[in-house]
Amino acid sequence: MPSILCSNAYPELVAGVREGVGHRDVDVRAIRHEQLELLKDDALGAVVLVMHRAFEARLAQWKGIPLVNVAASLDPPHLFTVRSDEALTALRGLEHLLAQGHQHIWCVESTSGGTYVSRRKHALEEACRERGIPLSTLSFPRDADQLVQLPRPAGAFAIHEGAARELLLLLKRRNISVPLEVSVVCGGDDPTITPITRPPLSAVPIPWREIGRKAAQHCLQGNTPADTCIEVPPLEVIVRESSIDSNCHDPMVTRALHLMHSKLHLGLNIDQLLDSLTISRTLLEKLFKEHLGETPHRALTRLKLEKARQLLTSDHLPLEEVAHRSGYANAPRLVENFRRHFGQTPARYRKLYGSSP
Repeated sequence: MPSILCSNAYPELVAGVREGVGHRDVDVRAIRHEQLELLKDDALGAVVLVMHRAFEARLAQWKGIPLVNVAASLDPPHLFTVRSDEALTALRGLEHLLAQGHQHIWCVESTSGGTYVSRRKHALEEACRERGIPLSTLSFPRDADQLVQLPRPAGAFAIHEGAARELLLLLKRRNISVPLEVSVVCGGDDPTITPITRPPLSAVPIPWREIGRKAAQHCLQGNTPADTCIEVPPLEVIVRESSIDSNCHDPMVTRALHLMHSKLHLGLNIDQLLDSLTISRTLLEKLFKEHLGETPHRALTRLKLEKARQLLTSDHLPLEEVAHRSGYANAPRLVENFRRHFGQTPARYRKLYGSSP
């Protein structure tokens, strides 16, 4: 039976590979690089590796295993590559910040990263230049001292999650409010970073599931030129507290968001929210779409699920307690919504990303 070995770096990538294979008689396995070293040489002819790290590529090439590159940080020659559209990732982040009324943008990077850093940065610079938007570039840790000199309020696009985390820490040390003075959105949505920072980070997610699907299709077809690169559009911005209230000067929307945050654990629903606000559903939906680009129901659902993710990764509470604290009536309802939005159960998510007891 032919096999597709997939880097275990991202569960969504593995899920996408399995979806791409479908009902075909192909063995799909998520492996660590240590397992790759132990592969039997007589099995290599039937194996394709969907790899995400540089050392996986080197090891696979040494063993003679066919490769599909899905790593944004690598540009290996003569390899079939599937990756996120990095230019569009930056543009999605920029559009989110501009929709909130920001007139000055920060581009935040750090010394770590790969070739995707330059692609996102270049796209952001070009877009700001074309629109006549002032852009300030910060590279950490080199430019940390310049932070307080930049104009505010501002919208900050962090090239990746690590740079966004560094930015939040520096802003906190300098008593600069997020999101009131600086809104922050980052490229990528690493679940070990973005939902659990303080405040949680808005993010442009990498479409790992679709990348996995296309990688699997190439593995099964095997007739695409080796030097082909397929770029997949990123997912829509996940709006979290690092930008959710930013530049929203409508008092009704601000009050609604405050109620959502403060009464989340009480199981607040939209009808109860409307009663507290004494406003019609139609008007509230219009205000939310105008100022936040989403409906009140979507905003409340997102906040509940992000609270659940935070509890799953940072606490060791029973699932029923996680459900209640994140606004769900019971654990089955949480499981249903969590699976629909994230493609996995809360138990699986906790196993992958939760802290050790």
